[in-house]
Amino acid sequence: MQTFTMCMQCQAELGILNFLSLALVDIPESGLIETTCNRGHRTALVIQQSKFEILSEMGVRAIVNGFHRDAVFSFATSLERLYEFFIEAVCRKQGISRDAFSVVWKQMAKQSERQLGAFLTAFLLETRNTPNMLPRKQSEFRNEVVHKGRFPTREEAVQFGIAIFNCARAPLTVLRSPAYAEIIRDLTFERIDERSKHSLNAGLLTSTIGLVTPLSIMTADQPEDLEEIIAAYSSRPDLKRAVEEANALGEAISELINININRNIA
Repeated sequence: MQTFTMCMQCQAELGILNFLSLALVDIPESGLIETTCNRGHRTALVIQQSKFEILSEMGVRAIVNGFHRDAVFSFATSLERLYEFFIEAVCRKQGISRDAFSVVWKQMAKQSERQLGAFLTAFLLETRNTPNMLPRKQSEFRNEVVHKGRFPTREEAVQFGIAIFNCARAPLTVLRSPAYAEIIRDLTFERIDERSKHSLNAGLLTSTIGLVTPLSIMTADQPEDLEEIIAAYSSRPDLKRAVEEANALGEAISELINININRNIA
């Protein structure tokens, strides 16, 4: 998945946006985007969102672009990463440190069934209720796509996404509650600190960017209807074209500035 970047150092020095520095870049696994603008500034941009939030957007974008198999992958892993985040948040609420959680999580990091069991236990202890689970039909469908190479239709990918969103609703409601406000803030700051460590050590000007994603801890008023979300994404301007138009505007502004400088010199 890609996102926009723009040089903040140019803005600080020039007092205006440098549209020539606007670029479309891939979001890396690290969540840290390092770029070099047209004026030679090396800067870094830290993605604020958790992995499950980014993956939910990847799923929607995949449907919009016609990559239905990728959508199923993204939705499925988004829910798994939400379960991981929920477990960590509950552990933190119980006073368990990040290091202690990491030691235990490593024992189940590659075993999805253990992760699901840990999530169900944490949710039951925290709410005294059971969450919505992925229906057996959708679970079998996911396995056929992931392990047997099934080519899903758009309708199948959308229905799977709806099932995933239904499963995500209950844990997100818990995480958005006042009881978790401080914990979510701490986990978010820790994530940003971890992602920005390399760029800060390298002396790069580092800023953060927040994405508005279909599944989100911070945004509770997102549309719940997946087709409505897909339609909203479909109506967005083409990202590549937007960058090209911004760069063209930057060229025009640069030319005007140069003309004025030459006139003043003359």
